[in-house]
Amino acid sequence: MDVAGERFIALPERALYWPRQGMLLIADLHLGKSDIFRAFGVAVPQSVQMDDLGRLDGLLERFAPAALVILGDFVHGAFVGPQTRERWQALRDTHPATRVILTRGNHDRTLSAAQWNLDSVLGEWMEDGVLLSHEPRHKRDGAPCFSLNIHGHIHPVFRDRQWRRGLPALVHEGLHLAMPAFSAFTAGVSCHTAQSRVWVFLADGDPLVLQVR
Repeated sequence: MDVAGERFIALPERALYWPRQGMLLIADLHLGKSDIFRAFGVAVPQSVQMDDLGRLDGLLERFAPAALVILGDFVHGAFVGPQTRERWQALRDTHPATRVILTRGNHDRTLSAAQWNLDSVLGEWMEDGVLLSHEPRHKRDGAPCFSLNIHGHIHPVFRDRQWRRGLPALVHEGLHLAMPAFSAFTAGVSCHTAQSRVWVFLADGDPLVLQVR
């Protein structure tokens, strides 16, 4: 993908790799969402979020990025089960050379870097004119000058009348590139317009990302 003068690789695991920066980008991991549902008696398999962390582990193994940037909603809520915490710590222990940076999301308000072994927790992060944040930022709202804002929060999907369900999507329009939720256990919304460029991520296990608009 060539966007705003930068080249990115869209990965079928619902992630972006920025080769020039050696940076892996994901959004909306929502750790602990399955744990919360299970605590209230909803039969959500523990494997749901373990699969998410397995995909992330595979990406870190493949690219060995200098930095993993999580664009907000690292956790889903205050409660995260012990198995999930242990799996996250094992992932950090396996990839100690990768810095992990969180741009704080609305679900992360009380989270600290120390409790999750994160290198940094920031409101937003600017890298060579690219603004990384959880929610979309607008210059009229006082955001710093940027050439592109990569963000999460929206969970974009693309729907076609011939498809049985919407597919997770990357949506680029103007100065904004909206990332899909990395967590498979999330709903999504159609947010593209006639001016958008859209890439869809096919079914889990399919190694393709397709541009559909």
